Amino acid sequence: MVRLIAPGIVIAFVVGVLGGCNTDDPEPTQVKQATAAREHQVEIKGLNFVPATIDVNVGDTVTWTNRDFVPHTATASDKSWDTGAINKDESKSVVIGSGMETDYFCIFHPNMEGSMTLASD
Repeated sequence: MVRLIAPGIVIAFVVGVLGGCNTDDPEPTQVKQATAAREHQVEIKGLNFVPATIDVNVGDTVTWTNRDFVPHTATASDKSWDTGAINKDESKSVVIGSGMETDYFCIFHPNMEGSMTLASD
């Protein structure tokens, strides 16, 4: 129950509640805002990954869509992940994980290379 003794006391109470004036706290708690997961599109056309480089965050999804007549893959340089064969007009996706290999190539056409730049936490 709040008792109104004098106008100054009520104002001090409101400022203390709304302004977070707790002198026992050495510093306010900092809240790290989570980045919403995004979806990235990479087209495969003319024996190239387009775009060849993308910026990603952990939790994002990258989808490769093949526009060429021959099958392709997106395969990690260290072969830790692989989309498998992607046929014409087909798409395959990978969810970005922490510490995963970000350079990739096509297993069928090793000269085709792409990369993802993983934002640091």
